[in-house]
Amino acid sequence: MPREIKEIKDFLLKARRKDAKSVKIKKNPDNVKFKVRCSRFLYTLVITDKEKAEKLKQSLPPEVVKGDLPDKRSHYKEQDYDADTHERVDRQPLVRFLWRRHRFSCHGQ
Repeated sequence: MPREIKEIKDFLLKARRKDAKSVKIKKNPDNVKFKVRCSRFLYTLVITDKEKAEKLKQSLPPEVVKGDLPDKRSHYKEQDYDADTHERVDRQPLVRFLWRRHRFSCHGQ
């Protein structure tokens, strides 16, 4: 179950508990989210100040920090451009074709 924490002190206490398994850090353009997984809850702290976020990252116990979460869209950005010409590639017609082919081959139509 998720819970949001508003105070940095409370988050540090939760991160130092015995049942804290991991701390994941999600960097967004306008904020940084720290997520600590405990036995019952996933506690989240949202910080908008980048300097405070860096200080908090350094003060976390090293045995629970798992690192930064990757951007979910990062692999799409790389795939949408041709490697040789660096032009944008439209992959949607190919996806539709392959999906139709798969659907017809599975159902025997």
